[in-house]
Amino acid sequence: MPDSVDISQKSVIIAGNCGPDLNALERLVRGLGISKIVVADSIKEVHKIVKRQVVSLLLINRIFDVTGESGLNLIAGLPDDIRGRCMLISNFTDAQKSAIDFGALHGFGKNKLERQETRELIRSAISD
Repeated sequence: MPDSVDISQKSVIIAGNCGPDLNALERLVRGLGISKIVVADSIKEVHKIVKRQVVSLLLINRIFDVTGESGLNLIAGLPDDIRGRCMLISNFTDAQKSAIDFGALHGFGKNKLERQETRELIRSAISD
């Protein structure tokens, strides 16, 4: 991939996380040079956002903190072109496999937020 891709103008939805996890994810994304972050607390909010604007990447929690909704259900219910821009945030291998089966990108667990491999995974996804 070319190094000249400007990811600073890309937008990311961070969906379904509690305050501390949201802060950690925002730090991670901003640390990559991405400044357009939209936060969503429900599946309904995510659907509204993707209808209003182009989103480069969706980071979706497995279980939404505020509503208890399923991130996998969200991914399954999105149009194909948007599913391919989703990453599930989950430490569970079976949940990651299900997300990929629905058409999502390979995601990561919260236990890997500080790892270089996670930064590279996000950078690669948003650079496409």
